[in-house]
Amino acid sequence: AGSRLVVIDEKGNKYFGQWDWTGKIGLLKLSPDGVLDTIDLPESKVVCGMCFDKEGNLWVGTWEQPLYKLSVDSIIEQFNNQYTFKAWELMCDLEGNIWVGSSWVGLSYFTKDGNWQHIEGLSSSEILALSVDKKNRVWVGTSGETYCLGNQVVTGKYSINGTMDIIEDIRGRIFFATLSDGIKMIDKNGQITTYTSKDGLVSNRIAVAINDNVQSFAFDRERGYLWISTREGLSRFYTGVVPDTLPFIKVYPNPWVLKESEEITFKCKNLKTIYIYTLSGRLVYKIEDIEDSYPVWNGRNEKGDLIGSGIYIFRVVTEEGKSKIGKFAVIR
Repeated sequence: AGSRLVVIDEKGNKYFGQWDWTGKIGLLKLSPDGVLDTIDLPESKVVCGMCFDKEGNLWVGTWEQPLYKLSVDSIIEQFNNQYTFKAWELMCDLEGNIWVGSSWVGLSYFTKDGNWQHIEGLSSSEILALSVDKKNRVWVGTSGETYCLGNQVVTGKYSINGTMDIIEDIRGRIFFATLSDGIKMIDKNGQITTYTSKDGLVSNRIAVAINDNVQSFAFDRERGYLWISTREGLSRFYTGVVPDTLPFIKVYPNPWVLKESEEITFKCKNLKTIYIYTLSGRLVYKIEDIEDSYPVWNGRNEKGDLIGSGIYIFRVVTEEGKSKIGKFAVIR
């Protein structure tokens, strides 16, 4: 037995899916106050996939077959059909459909209307990865090719074999972790770029085997870093920070001569948070819970040390969630 999957709900509860062939424990819940509870799964205790739907219900896929739907930690539905056998990947799309990727019988989805549909035309019935992008396109990694689906129909097929993890960055580019061919990236124009050890990856063996216990990708949206787990260590890919969406912001003085001014001022309506980065994307300082219309910064990092000369990147976020990036120069 052991925790293979972890998902976290909006209240901060952590759910641990167990890989328990002994039939003792299938699902654990750790609440924010530190209380650990066991949630009983009546049949299979070998958890393969988990996801939350748009209503906050937890879906749990298992190896032997039952697919469970839980609300407030109680099972409200259980599915046992040809689509739920070895439900390795579970995902909720932007419309609320639940996608089930089996490692045995291919790809299916459960509609908002309560119907099951199976996707035809895939070269392999072994589904290894699922992801949905901002346009509600479903990306599917199989033991053969990789596919893109729009409106539940295959719209693209790519010669990316053995895709084990898929993630979208803030610029809409799709990254794929493969078993032995490094990282593949598809840009907005559909062009594929490959990144291998020649480009700085620790290893070309990015993703792990299907029965291993490690996630391949993690994305730090605040700093723009894509973290990549390989067989021989971690790699980090800088994808960029959030693009401009605000019409106006003024930063002064710029350039900022520290001997002449002790503070730099950010002028923008309804600011909530300001992030300061180096050019390489390292977070220097974060100003939170802003109430002043003209927030200022004294040029010191989290340790209280004064920053050095150079070009810095700022990102401001408003109360509405809009953001903008820009640059300023510092002279000591």
